Amino acid sequence: MLRQRISRLQLAAIYLRALRNEIEVDIDGYKAVGARPEDFGFLPRLSGIWPRLKGAPRLSSSGARLLRGIWKLGLFIPFFIRQYLSLVRNAASSEPAAAGPSIHILLSALAPQLIANAQGTTATAFTVPWQRYPNGVPHSYRITIGDVLTRRDLLNCLLDAIAIARRIADRKGMFADWHLQTYTLFRWICVARALEKIQCNRMVMANHYDRWAILIDRLARQTGRSVAIAQHGIEAWRRLPTKLRSVDTLHVYNRQEAALFKQFILSPEAVEAVEVFFLDNSIRLAGAKAGNGPTRVVIVGHPEHDVNQLRFLHAARKARPDVQFIYKPHPTARSVNADIEAVTLVWDEPGVFPRCEFVFSYQSTLGLQYRDAGIPTFIHDRDMSDSQVNVAVGSIPEAVQPLRPTNA
Repeated sequence: MLRQRISRLQLAAIYLRALRNEIEVDIDGYKAVGARPEDFGFLPRLSGIWPRLKGAPRLSSSGARLLRGIWKLGLFIPFFIRQYLSLVRNAASSEPAAAGPSIHILLSALAPQLIANAQGTTATAFTVPWQRYPNGVPHSYRITIGDVLTRRDLLNCLLDAIAIARRIADRKGMFADWHLQTYTLFRWICVARALEKIQCNRMVMANHYDRWAILIDRLARQTGRSVAIAQHGIEAWRRLPTKLRSVDTLHVYNRQEAALFKQFILSPEAVEAVEVFFLDNSIRLAGAKAGNGPTRVVIVGHPEHDVNQLRFLHAARKARPDVQFIYKPHPTARSVNADIEAVTLVWDEPGVFPRCEFVFSYQSTLGLQYRDAGIPTFIHDRDMSDSQVNVAVGSIPEAVQPLRPTNA
């Protein structure tokens, strides 16, 4: 249990460390779509909305830069107040919540199933009201921010968020450029103050290195708790300025993924102490088995990889007009690229995935799951060469014709 409340200054320091990782991820996202941060006002999460921006790049660029300027001047204040008003209606009593030995922190759409797969559903689940859980939450006992934070707590969160955002706006260099990143600051502080009040010994998350992961990791260090991670998505090496220090347990898909966590996500001290467990990575497939129609190719989608996936589609449709292409969007994507949607069947059934004869995927959890299910899977690089496109197209199997009965 926490002995001393984390100060505003400490929270600000943790948030800035978390922002370093977020900025690195966003820089990679800009590179993936061939854009420059300065041309789009250092807009965060560009890859998620790029399909809608790229049609009018000049207008989008001007609008994004204008938004950044207004935000730094104080637009964040009414934005935070609006978020505060949405939470204050369900404020809690003043008593801290007791969650038991362990708490499962569900901060993403797929976190409930990922963590349940790793550690079951008997622990308390911590949910947030702004997150949609399309596959539900299997835990029998749940608490949310509204069960923990009082009206006074929420008001203090609002004041902390405004004060920290102002300080970041006044800074020079990287943080001032990326000030739009602070759009998550009020909710981030609410989660920090809620977890701070909850009595538990262990926190389990499905975050790897984003602002939430850094928050939980540093909070654990302040409170003497331990941290476990259930893997969410396939990793590829990237530069991360801020490492995790408090993680003592990893639930990952295989030894290669464990090695990547140790290589660039965990600090050296955490690497020495961490215990690794391997997850059941199976998936539920729906649809007819092979031999009952055309060859089916599933494209595991993500807005950051639209360019590569369109290159593959163009070449594959030309070489194999007999193939049916099924596009599985990323669960957090706000929209599907119109050019992809026009030539594929978009899969939107939650909890199950389309049966197929071939998969074309970026480095994703779903791509690995298809491969583990015995389905031929081509995992493409971020910078895919023309020769890789040709290899992928050439790997699509021919249609399997069903056996016809012979006359006796």
